[in-house]
Amino acid sequence: MNRRSDIELQTLYAGSDNVVAREALEVMMCRNALKLRDKARRLCGFDQNEADDLFGEMSVLVWERRLKYSPGDAPWIAWAIRVMCGCAADRRKRRRGKFASSVQSLGDAIVMIASSETSPEILAFRESFDAAVSECLAELKDPLRSVFVKHFYEEQTFEKVSESLQLGSGPTPAKYRYDQAVERLAKCLNNKGYGLDDASTMK
Repeated sequence: MNRRSDIELQTLYAGSDNVVAREALEVMMCRNALKLRDKARRLCGFDQNEADDLFGEMSVLVWERRLKYSPGDAPWIAWAIRVMCGCAADRRKRRRGKFASSVQSLGDAIVMIASSETSPEILAFRESFDAAVSECLAELKDPLRSVFVKHFYEEQTFEKVSESLQLGSGPTPAKYRYDQAVERLAKCLNNKGYGLDDASTMK
């Protein structure tokens, strides 16, 4: 199988023999592993753990969807990358859907801390919540912590954050890590007993 050409492997992969198709897929995955893993890293803002997860998800889907592949339409590597890009988009949608309300509430709560309102309820919440935010920030590992601080508190653009922290070019590397930081902060605060939905009502 290893001696077969790419065109032969693509044809076998799209064929009806599951055993042969699986062997062909394994050979093509090995041949294109470096290119696919590099693409995964770029799609994940060079976060290696996320890239590994994305690569694994793509590896499953290119088998499950193999009968949708037509060798005459495009090379297998181009099709696999298209599947990977779809996976990345779906992961972002799931992430946004899962944490959208908590992210908004987290932002509202932190902004509230910096407000000038001095009612007893706000002062009491501000003191305890401020300490909890500091604890959760301390638990974040760099570069997530640095990205969050630079963008949220220092109001630097994602592109500038990417450059200053040497995460890569453009806004994507910093934006990806910022989203991760916000999600983890929201989860940390909820674990500490701060229901963000409740906190957002105390603006």
